[in-house]
Amino acid sequence: MAVRVQTSQVLYMNRRKFRIALISPKGPLYRRRGGIFKQSLRYMPLTLPTLAALVPKEIDAEVTCIDEGIADVDLDLEADLVGMTVITGTAPRAYELSEHFRLRKIPVVLGGPHVTLVPDDAQPHADSIVVGYAEEEWPRLLRDFAANRLQPRYTQSPALKLAGYPLPDRSVLPRWRYATSNVFEATRGCIHNCSFCVVPAAWGRKPFQKPVEEVVEDITRKKARRAIFIDLNLIAAARPGRAKRLPRFAHGTGIHLHAEPAQKQQRVQRPREISASRRTPTRTEDCAAGVFRVRPRR
Repeated sequence: MAVRVQTSQVLYMNRRKFRIALISPKGPLYRRRGGIFKQSLRYMPLTLPTLAALVPKEIDAEVTCIDEGIADVDLDLEADLVGMTVITGTAPRAYELSEHFRLRKIPVVLGGPHVTLVPDDAQPHADSIVVGYAEEEWPRLLRDFAANRLQPRYTQSPALKLAGYPLPDRSVLPRWRYATSNVFEATRGCIHNCSFCVVPAAWGRKPFQKPVEEVVEDITRKKARRAIFIDLNLIAAARPGRAKRLPRFAHGTGIHLHAEPAQKQQRVQRPREISASRRTPTRTEDCAAGVFRVRPRR
């Protein structure tokens, strides 16, 4: 059953910009005040930049992104739609914000790991939820909202491929508030079934892989000198030989990815201190945390 929201009809009648507010709520540990992640340990998240980039071009949108790890949410913000990415630790704050904005008659969409893991817990707190990855469902949701036919739930297709989507728009967050914005992703998911990890329960054990060419394009566009890969398991989630292919392909485009050895990564305290020893052989299979140094090809 579609949720009727008259806001979108007014938007298109008046031909004004569609105002979208995307929020990453704070939690007990990740928050602007009182959290444990200081700026030197805080890298720019990819979720909000990715969602912003996925807004369909035909929707003339003004997107505001708020990361509560670095800034407070203005409870009086003006928006036609609020979207929040939720992990279990931030769910109470997300539900609190959702109640506030819905009382103001602003529709709220919830997604993320917590929503994917327990959608029935999140459903009463939102006008719509996204279960699974957002690449296909978030644009579809926005088009439905604009046409006044918002559905209560959007679920990721099992056939999802992470190819051909816009690159993350990192301009939506302030670079200077993070240790680095050179954060990238080549894979999602993991083939393992570790009991402490939410991923197999929420998304299963199917790995998703981005085309190497698109990953390299993102690194090149950012002109990154160091690249942090946030993949859960950059090696185990890849096809045999693919881990080696990323540095090789990048080398062919004029840059070189030099893997930080696992034993050295364990001693790294801050992202800005990460560097690679020139005496260390380039062996991506030794890279545990996905940290690379990017150098122009010589």
